[in-house]
Amino acid sequence: MMLANARATFLIELPDAQAATIPYCYPTWKSFVGKPLTKLNEQGKENRIEYGGELWKVRNDIPVVLENQAPGIETAALYERIDIEHAGTLEDPIPYDQTMTVYKGKYYIENEKIYKCIRDSEQPLYATCESLVGNYFELV
Repeated sequence: MMLANARATFLIELPDAQAATIPYCYPTWKSFVGKPLTKLNEQGKENRIEYGGELWKVRNDIPVVLENQAPGIETAALYERIDIEHAGTLEDPIPYDQTMTVYKGKYYIENEKIYKCIRDSEQPLYATCESLVGNYFELV
C-alpha cells in the first residue's frame, strides 16, 4: 500500500514535461467511464489521464464520464492534450490540434503552415489557425 501511495504521489508531482513522456503510468480515460472525474485531485493538482497514448489534463469537473466523451475536439472544454515535445519556436513549432489553449509569442503549425500566436486564448480554440489569422494568429 505504501508503495502504491508513493508512486501516485510521485506521478502527481511530476511536471507536465516529464509526465507526458510516461503517459501509460497514469489512469486511463476509459477507467473513468461511468464515474466522476474532477479537475483537481486530492492534493489540489490538476488531474491527468492517458488516452490514445497521450497525456491529457482535465479542464473541468465531470460528474459522470460518458462513453462518448473521449478527449478530442468535441470535448476540448473537458480535456487538454499536454504537448511538451515542441518548444513553440519558429524552428520547433507546436502542432495545433483545435483542442488547445494557445500562448502569445509561441509558434504553431497546421497543414504545413506556421503561425505565430499574437495573444493568449485563455481557453481552447475550436477553429483552424487559418480562420483565426488576425485574431489569435499571424501567418509566418
